[in-house]
Amino acid sequence: MRLGIRFADTWKPQLDAIRSFLVKEGITLGKVGLEKRKDRRPMYRLDVGEIQSTIKVIRSLLPFCVKKHADLQIALDYFDDRITGNKAIMLLDNLRAIGSRRGAVHVADLPFTRSEGLRLYKLTNAKKARDAHIVKVPREIRKQIKADHSKEKLSHVTLSKKYCYSVSVIRRVLGTR
Repeated sequence: MRLGIRFADTWKPQLDAIRSFLVKEGITLGKVGLEKRKDRRPMYRLDVGEIQSTIKVIRSLLPFCVKKHADLQIALDYFDDRITGNKAIMLLDNLRAIGSRRGAVHVADLPFTRSEGLRLYKLTNAKKARDAHIVKVPREIRKQIKADHSKEKLSHVTLSKKYCYSVSVIRRVLGTR
């Protein structure tokens, strides 16, 4: 589950000042972006870039927030493994239901805490990598894959579809990672 922080305002200098302050505090940020909206003034947005920066901003803002206090607390509880993804989604949807936040109802099955989910994700990727090495690709097919890649400039994904092997198997055949 991705949780992040977005600052939004219709006055760009406001977000430029927030960005300048946060960068000085060591926070990783994107650029101030523009969102054009129909029949309304343009809105500028500033997104906190990565997880550790997001957590640092949440910890810093939480004692001072009123309007978004519950949202920030839910995110922090998820990042700190105090609640599962399902619990976080349920709590955020409850805030939407009572009018504290906007957006669609989320449907997902995330029965793990953040660290459990990351661990399972890494294990799944490791298994896929191991499985890719188990697949035997005949010599003639390997030659064709290499030729298509070098002469025809076909991408890993295109080769994967053409030869019905996973992208990781294609990478192994081509000797790339």
